[in-house]
Amino acid sequence: MEVCYNQHWKRRWRPLDVGHRGMGSYYNKQRIAVARENTVASLNWAGKHGADYVEFDVQLSRDEIPVVYHDFTVFITTKRRATRAEGGKVMDELYEIPVKDLTVRRLQLLKMKHVQDLQALDVDDMEVSGLVRQDSTTIDDWQPFPTLQDVLHRVNPHVGFNVEVKYPMQYQGGKAELDVEYFEKNDFVDRILTCVFSHAGKRRIVFSSFDPDTCIMLQLKQNKYPVMLLTQGYFGDKPGYLEPRARSPEICIRLAKCEKLLGLCMYAKDIKISPELVGMARSHKLVLFAWGVEENIEILNLKQMGFDAVIFDRINEYNDGAQQNIFLSEERDKMHGKLQEHGVLRQVSVASLKNSANNSLPGGSIESQEHGVAHQSNLANVTDEAVGNLPEGRTDVQGQGMLHQVPVASQANGLLGDSTTQ
Repeated sequence: MEVCYNQHWKRRWRPLDVGHRGMGSYYNKQRIAVARENTVASLNWAGKHGADYVEFDVQLSRDEIPVVYHDFTVFITTKRRATRAEGGKVMDELYEIPVKDLTVRRLQLLKMKHVQDLQALDVDDMEVSGLVRQDSTTIDDWQPFPTLQDVLHRVNPHVGFNVEVKYPMQYQGGKAELDVEYFEKNDFVDRILTCVFSHAGKRRIVFSSFDPDTCIMLQLKQNKYPVMLLTQGYFGDKPGYLEPRARSPEICIRLAKCEKLLGLCMYAKDIKISPELVGMARSHKLVLFAWGVEENIEILNLKQMGFDAVIFDRINEYNDGAQQNIFLSEERDKMHGKLQEHGVLRQVSVASLKNSANNSLPGGSIESQEHGVAHQSNLANVTDEAVGNLPEGRTDVQGQGMLHQVPVASQANGLLGDSTTQ
């Protein structure tokens, strides 16, 4: 039996910081992010700069493997010789291809470029190579289209995941996010859930989606992970969805309550214009995330309004390295308490050995002091062996009789977070 968290949310001493697609959208600011969005490197960098969760987008490839990528299509350029009327030169032809029509292998072979890559803002290959060496990562960590399985295994286990499940929707006016036949929704959701349940381990995970039916399916098909409905709101830059359950914040609140979802990811501009929505959602005891935040002052305001988490770009610029992942901090505090407790036991044990040595040798001589030190050294050697015999991720130092502080502390960074506190 596994613990169920789909109706559980433990509120911490501070609101959570969620890295949008890791370190954020690659090109939406004056300065390009250090790592491309939705890559293993970007997700890990966000965790190192204090992200408690990272948000990323998941959809299926042609071979029905969950991949991490935001857009439903990619643009592929090919070379062709122009006609005489076009000047007879070699020209680029641009083709838009749905992600669903390419296998994972072909997606990962694509060399991704952006129009701004031609400008001086781009991070060139030499810089990427330097970052790879500096960060002890592989070049694959910096490439787009990682599979969901790879992300689950290669991102720091203390970092929680907000998995946005992408399913194409209709816009008002008749257009669609993807105007081709897509995967059957049941099979689509099953593929993603199967991957998560097979590879997530003890990681903290929250599902979200703009598509209400996808959220309902995610909720009904499993009871381990919580599900949140993303609201597009009325004041976004993109065309409004035809589906009112994704567009209207008031309807979204009622739907989340009716379908027993954990809560909502609400659009920040809606909250700024209609702050009473927060009270309405809170009256139904819903957990609240905010997305679409661009300025640091907005992040602070939303936290003060009572939001449980805020999703935003460039988390390194907000935290400036001063704030640590909250789950890692909790784990270290827990370890520190246990080490303090056993540090006292160690001092008593060593003192008793010294007293015993002094009683057996004349006059508290230098030999007796050396004898006590010898006992302390032997104790350290014994506890070093105990540390080496610990099962991976074990934090029960008392159960192993570990009284030596230094070796245990050195392992604190590698311990998994406690999965019983989402």
